[in-house]
Amino acid sequence: MDTHGYRETLTINEGVMGNDKPMVTVREFWYSPQLGINLLSIVDSPQSGKQVFTAKDVSISEPDLSFFAIPAGYKVVDHRNENSTPTN
Repeated sequence: MDTHGYRETLTINEGVMGNDKPMVTVREFWYSPQLGINLLSIVDSPQSGKQVFTAKDVSISEPDLSFFAIPAGYKVVDHRNENSTPTN
């Protein structure tokens, strides 16, 4: 699967935030245009530590239709064609 990766590095010079040495934040992303999501996101900063978000078990097949079934006891009400004026 094609992905596009990029990395951003931000350095806060010493003394700017009361720090005695430079603070470096690195953000890295690997984006899949086919899926429209980041498959991997890494943020490493002195303020929040290292965070890694990974998409796992990704399937590009059609989802099972049962995921979209109306639960028992519920009904669908379509309000799109109502001619009423909303009140404020």
